[in-house]
Amino acid sequence: MLAADLTRGPDTRRWPVFSLPLSIGRPALGTLAFYRDTAGALADRDLRTALWVRDAVTFTPLNRHTADDFPRMGEGR
Repeated sequence: MLAADLTRGPDTRRWPVFSLPLSIGRPALGTLAFYRDTAGALADRDLRTALWVRDAVTFTPLNRHTADDFPRMGEGR
């Protein structure tokens, strides 16, 4: 849910301003919150960036590899 204007209407008491779920389906792993000091919807470019950051934060821990997962130079697997 995006609450675009916290100065009036049903979103007046909501917090944080922009909160995106960190999930691949259900259930969510958590949320990523974005704050700013002005009311209003995110511009399309800003929303795309927020969703890209959300995806990176969601998928990075799931795709994390250790050094042992990769062959050393000169060694095959």
